[in-house]
Amino acid sequence: MKSSSLSEKNHQMVVMIINRCYFYSTHVSLIPINEIATSSNQRTVGLLAIRLCHNPFCTPRKT
Repeated sequence: MKSSSLSEKNHQMVVMIINRCYFYSTHVSLIPINEIATSSNQRTVGLLAIRLCHNPFCTPRKT
């Protein structure tokens, strides 16, 4: 199944959001990042990523 350029754009945005969340949230690291980023249901993935990023517990890690 060939994806449209819109799907590819959405995929890139989702990957960027998930990567950003990965650095700022300890919770996201529990989720298999590759599996989420390559999911065929990009709308659900995008909503999940955005929900994670706007989670009040999504705070920068202490290093």
